Amino acid sequence: MSIWGNDDPEVRKFKFALGLIVAYLVFAFISWQSVRIAIWGQTATATVVKVSPEPGNFRVPGGEYTVTYRFEDAGTGERRQAYYETKRSPRLVGETFEVVYVSGAEGSSSPASRRGLLMPMIFGAVTLGLIVAFSYWVWDISRDKKKPKKRRTPSRGRTPGLARR
Repeated sequence: MSIWGNDDPEVRKFKFALGLIVAYLVFAFISWQSVRIAIWGQTATATVVKVSPEPGNFRVPGGEYTVTYRFEDAGTGERRQAYYETKRSPRLVGETFEVVYVSGAEGSSSPASRRGLLMPMIFGAVTLGLIVAFSYWVWDISRDKKKPKKRRTPSRGRTPGLARR
């Protein structure tokens, strides 16, 4: 018995498929956030309010920092938000930088330098691949596998369709 419970091959296939579906949905959500900022995003100047080190992450040279910043949202007024930064020299308190945000949506801002459409492009390619694979699967199921394929034989000088004498 494995640590995951049932060792039945069908159950393992189901768990694997369920894991892929969950990963796909998480990837879709992350991609949607990038697309939403790209389409409806506005730019503002943010000011660093607080920089605090994150303890216990020894894998990142120079450490990991939480940078809290504030900026003026055109629709709702002043907003505060934080992001993680992994640099040897983090931003300083009082420093200004550009952020991109969706007006009125809490948690939708990010530094303009992190703005990109790589995730949606990868998501689009994966989705296109899934559509092609699903279409092939449906085609493969729908064709009649019992019917033998017609073999074409060379005519060897005879006219095809005429009976032998």
